[in-house]
Amino acid sequence: MLEKHNYLHNLLKGLIADTSPVSLICLLRDTARKEAQWAETEEERIKWSRKERLLDSMLSRFEEVD
Repeated sequence: MLEKHNYLHNLLKGLIADTSPVSLICLLRDTARKEAQWAETEEERIKWSRKERLLDSMLSRFEEVD
């Protein structure tokens, strides 16, 4: 639980420091990845893994524009 608390604390610090759309998507994707790792059930793990893949696809769309 402490690991999750520390991760979320650092996530918020990152949001305050840099709020560009790409940075926000990266932070959300990394959070989804962590949530999948911390999931207590297979159903939760699958849910968070799907969110991570969705955010990855969103990020790739931003990269195509650059």
